[in-house]
Amino acid sequence: MTTSNSTDARPGILLVTLDAAEGEEQELHDWYDFEHIPERASVEGFKTLQRYVCLEGWPRLMALYDLDSLQVLESKAYQAIVGENYTPWSKRVIGKVRGWMRSEAELVGTGPACTGAAGAPLRLLVVGYRDVQENDVARLAEKIKICQVENSEILQARLFRATNTAEGRLYALVELSVPRSLADFDWKALTPHSGSIDIANIYTRYWRSQS
Repeated sequence: MTTSNSTDARPGILLVTLDAAEGEEQELHDWYDFEHIPERASVEGFKTLQRYVCLEGWPRLMALYDLDSLQVLESKAYQAIVGENYTPWSKRVIGKVRGWMRSEAELVGTGPACTGAAGAPLRLLVVGYRDVQENDVARLAEKIKICQVENSEILQARLFRATNTAEGRLYALVELSVPRSLADFDWKALTPHSGSIDIANIYTRYWRSQS
């Protein structure tokens, strides 16, 4: 599926991090599971819709959506469920959350477009970069690809450039086949020549309790 009007449109992601206010976590999960995710699943161009729980880092919760391209977020179908068109439930829940960060980002370089394309990861490392100079972006993407080639535990590693925040904001998504902690990584290999790392979180998939 695609809503792109251009053959040059790059695969994208929508990445949202947040935490529930005290005493509000169950309603947050209910809202995601029964309204928010189903709404987005109905929009053409949303390829994956996955939620995660942070094991190291903050905020504690993340939603990650793989998109055909960021043009999906400009479509009539998506605009009909956001902003002024949020449901009363959405407005109430979003108004209570903490640590809300919403990033739209495009893939840098080439590679599989979807999370899980190389197998379901047991852990997901999310690295956020700020103030990376334009001439260093491609070098960082190459370093991340080398990490994948040299480490058999990495299923897939991708770099994304944020388009709705300050220039120089990038995100690396590193999918792991085994449980790992932040201390296990070679941070020199993941560090850009310019700018700095300001986010380093380890996630596992969220699964709704059946109890």
